[in-house]
Amino acid sequence: MPQTRSMLARAAPKPHRLPSDILTRIAAYTRDDDLARLALSAKSALTALDNQQIWAASLRTNHDGLRIRAEPDGLRAAARLAQARAQKGPVYGCHALASDAGSSHFTSLGQPRAVDSYWVDAMFQPEPWRVHYKTMGSERILCAATLLTGGVYDPDRQWMIDALRERVDAFDLQRDYSQWSRVCPDTLAAIFYREFGGDGGGVSPIDDEVERINRKCAELEGRFDSGESRVRSGLAATVFAERGGVTFDTRIEALCGGARQATVVATSLVVRRPSGYASRPGRIFLLFGCRRPPRVSDVADGRLKQLSIDATPWCRRLLNRPPYGFLAGHRDMLALGCTKARSLHRSDGQTPAYQLFGSDEDIFPMAVCGFRRHLNQDVTDIRVNLRQPEAIQGIIVAILEVENTDPEGGEVNVDMEYVGVEGHTYT
Repeated sequence: MPQTRSMLARAAPKPHRLPSDILTRIAAYTRDDDLARLALSAKSALTALDNQQIWAASLRTNHDGLRIRAEPDGLRAAARLAQARAQKGPVYGCHALASDAGSSHFTSLGQPRAVDSYWVDAMFQPEPWRVHYKTMGSERILCAATLLTGGVYDPDRQWMIDALRERVDAFDLQRDYSQWSRVCPDTLAAIFYREFGGDGGGVSPIDDEVERINRKCAELEGRFDSGESRVRSGLAATVFAERGGVTFDTRIEALCGGARQATVVATSLVVRRPSGYASRPGRIFLLFGCRRPPRVSDVADGRLKQLSIDATPWCRRLLNRPPYGFLAGHRDMLALGCTKARSLHRSDGQTPAYQLFGSDEDIFPMAVCGFRRHLNQDVTDIRVNLRQPEAIQGIIVAILEVENTDPEGGEVNVDMEYVGVEGHTYT
């Protein structure tokens, strides 16, 4: 089960602050010279900890060298860190930038095709009913996303997504709302209300959260009655152009590197492929981290594409016969631009994953993961904690291989539900 922000907040230790009258009573039983030494040492420690070099060293160790925008002193930087760490969890500001996934503008019958519905924006959003279908061309594709701040999100967003994943069958969600059959512009609020609205909808009366679900549905009904749109808008709605064989969102491109650009210290990796409704789920994935905002040219120039193609045999061998532990110096690993790899342990052994290290490039290989062949269709999730946090401003996903469960089917395509990271977002 995915960890929500509320779950993380409940699990976090709660610091307690002693009231001043208690401190006064304690002081009455303390020798004055001891109290003076304590006060002086506390002041000295405070001055020492306000040193930028100390915080720079801590950031290298704990946050992959994260650079915080200029702060007047180290303690204010510490406050920024503490505030961001309180929001650890799913990264909501991940927006699709570009992909080399193409779509035909017309169906085989010559009718216009809604190309918007096939693009990659769905893969970087955690809604379980939205599935990215890549149609036409090769099954190996690159998909780039950047990390932005400033979006307006419902405070119950993660809980609503969790409720849909836990209480509604994924097969039904993807069959009923799939972009394969129609353009799906519905917001999370609209889907949630449609599934659960009206005396709890499909919620069992013994469900321990039925009251909360009913309250949320009543709130959503009021919002819709007040004029809130049930259709995605703004950056949540797909708008893309084509250039040099690459589809991209010009609005996202304009925001890359600007005031809304965020840095995320990624601590976990999440990959979800669709339910059995999708016939060609992605199987092997190579993830690149971006130490700078990604660009459309990173996808268009073909270098990463060729690097991914060359690395595919090694990645396939790595996942088909996972040598758990530490790897270093392999020829194919060095060609990829990294010097070592560490396994990210999974108890089931069916979804191996590795974190890659050693590259100093702006776009660097961060992880490789995948699903063993011929798994039970119920095995759809990979969620692993990284051994070392990575400070990134975007991710590029290379889907290297698919699992074809319908060999008699038509054109080549790739089906994916979600790829993303969890961690701390810093502005």
